[in-house]
Amino acid sequence: MYRLGVTRSKIKRENDDIRKKLISKLIGTVNKIINHPDTVKKSIADWHSVYQFRKGQFPSIDVSDLPVYQVSVPVMSRYGFDECGGCYIDDMKLILLKDKIEIHKKPKGKFAQKMHTMLNETIDPEDIVVHELLHAISFKTRSLSAASLRWYESPYGGIKYRSSEEEFVYTNCMPFYRSKGISDDQVIKSIFMPFCIFELTSDKDFVSKIFEQLNMQMPQDDKEFSRIINKHADTIVACIIEESHNRAQHMI
Repeated sequence: MYRLGVTRSKIKRENDDIRKKLISKLIGTVNKIINHPDTVKKSIADWHSVYQFRKGQFPSIDVSDLPVYQVSVPVMSRYGFDECGGCYIDDMKLILLKDKIEIHKKPKGKFAQKMHTMLNETIDPEDIVVHELLHAISFKTRSLSAASLRWYESPYGGIKYRSSEEEFVYTNCMPFYRSKGISDDQVIKSIFMPFCIFELTSDKDFVSKIFEQLNMQMPQDDKEFSRIINKHADTIVACIIEESHNRAQHMI
């Protein structure tokens, strides 16, 4: 038991060192972004409906000092944030937001193309702001708790509570979406489904079950994996969409 405890302590120290280096690199990159001459500093108050939503839903959580940096698309892409419309950086307590939401080009491969048609291509920047604001509220709430946890706390590294965090954010956005007149069905299709699809396609157990339905073992070779999912794209996409819809409905 003693030797096991020593091993775990060593692993934790090593993981702490890795996290510190990653955080340091992230902070350096974000500082370059926010200090870029094209970047504009704003606050939550600049989005009136989001500000009112926060006051109504979370009156005791003060995030008035939370800066929102509007960043040009080229700058976001240059520093590795090209795939997201915005993000909350909890170690710096700030939000990065693209000044323009671009629709990505249609991907290659039958599977990727069919999945692409299932995802919402238009995003209201206001929806990104409220989403990232809720991440900030989540972080601030956990920081106030005696049992606070960082979402990447895991004995062997990695993100342990990412799904819980995202479900908190998505589900607590519901009053905001409804206040904008968005129906639950619209929320499921255009907002919740993309999240659920991402979770499912990242779930090895779920993907393995799909291959079992095809009477196949999930290949380890990337090229063979791509070949099979493109060949059986209709069946695989149908399974993913059905399960994603079920999970999104459950979240509602």
